[in-house]
Amino acid sequence: MHDPSEAIRRQGYAVLDVEPDLGAEPPRPGYAITVGLIERGRSNLLILGLPSPMSRMILATLADHGLHHEPLPLNAPLAGFFDGLEPVLRPLDESSAAAWLNRPHSLDSAPIGLGVGLSVGLSVGWSKNQQLHGWASSGPLPGDRARLLQVVWPDASGHYPWEAEFDDALRPAQPLLKSD
Repeated sequence: MHDPSEAIRRQGYAVLDVEPDLGAEPPRPGYAITVGLIERGRSNLLILGLPSPMSRMILATLADHGLHHEPLPLNAPLAGFFDGLEPVLRPLDESSAAAWLNRPHSLDSAPIGLGVGLSVGLSVGWSKNQQLHGWASSGPLPGDRARLLQVVWPDASGHYPWEAEFDDALRPAQPLLKSD
């Protein structure tokens, strides 16, 4: 895992990713999450189930836009960012997001230093990351925006996980966390 502190200083955020845990029961998809946006008055972003390079690109694009423009709309497809992909930002209930992020990882090992005064295992456990994510120490965001948004991606036909037509084979890769 890279040291996110330099990226946070340079661009205002960093993207951290966690590999899938295929040994968990049930298997757990990989995910990527931004850190540092809360301190700039923006929601952090979480994306589940896509390959790391794609997840990092999507989060970086949305985070850059969010830092330099008005906050992105919630619960509506975001057109014009990605060719053929219109993700939706869903505000997350902090307690359900915390419970999902804090689930143990079957490959948990010695802590990995994040270079910002915290160490975490591969699970990126919630209790050790609250300060990193800014959820424990920051007040409400402008307009009462959620502190964490799930970036939900559609299947190849453009359907989302809450739609009956969504590809069932993709459901385990993208669990919908409880929304605010």
